Amino acid sequence: MNRYDTVPAALPSTLPAVTRAQGCRIARAIINKFWPANTHASYWASCWGRTGRRVWISTKPTAASNSAKGVGRIVHDVSHEVFSAVYPTRKPHDPLHAKYEADIAAYVAANLHRWVVDAPVKPKLSAAERRMRQYSRNNVALHRWDAKLRRAQNAMRKLRTANRRIERANAAEARAARPHGFLADLPITKLER
Repeated sequence: MNRYDTVPAALPSTLPAVTRAQGCRIARAIINKFWPANTHASYWASCWGRTGRRVWISTKPTAASNSAKGVGRIVHDVSHEVFSAVYPTRKPHDPLHAKYEADIAAYVAANLHRWVVDAPVKPKLSAAERRMRQYSRNNVALHRWDAKLRRAQNAMRKLRTANRRIERANAAEARAARPHGFLADLPITKLER
């Protein structure tokens, strides 16, 4: 018999799906309960306290024997942190660690209903409701694209006006730079160019 067989035995046979926030809540509760009072959990709080770990999230219910993700993984990860804080000189999978992990699993099993609350199920829409939702979204998108088109047309009108203004100024400068009087009738030679 494996010494870790007591861990899934302490948990319900099927564990609920867990979101990131619920996983962090479970982990914080375990830390608050089992972390030794004379040490600080600042390392844990800085690493996992805010965001948790990706493997803690499970979109579907998991088996108690599955410590790869979900509640089983939270119990496993946090038990290692607690064990290393309580016994800093012992190895991570010391025979005593299985007892700690089983105690944490029992605590989680007793309090899981407080931390994991099922999200309300969204009602399934009928075909007509889905069409109306899409129609509404399309109207919003059309309004947004009409506004973009108006902004683009306005910007192009302003740029054309600015270009005409620049062309008129260039033409006026060219007229002012032309010689007047009898010099205007003389041909320009290559040297003067």
